[in-house]
Amino acid sequence: MAFQKYIVELRISDTWVEDGFDIRSSHDIKDLLQRLLPFAYGHEVGGRVIHAPSLKTIKKLQGYQNV
Repeated sequence: MAFQKYIVELRISDTWVEDGFDIRSSHDIKDLLQRLLPFAYGHEVGGRVIHAPSLKTIKKLQGYQNV
C-alpha cells in the first residue's frame, strides 16, 4: 500500500493548552486522523508529532508552579 505525506501545522491558543490540550503522542495523532477520515481503517492512517511545546511549558500554562 502506498502512502502520501502531508505536513500539517496546528497553532493552538494557550487557553486550550491551559485546559489540557496535549497532542504529543502518535496515538493522539492517529485518533485525530481517524476523526478526519472516519471510514479509514487503522492501518490506513498514521502520523507523528514534528514539534510540540515542551512539557515544562505545558505544565506552566496549566498552573503547575513547581516545574
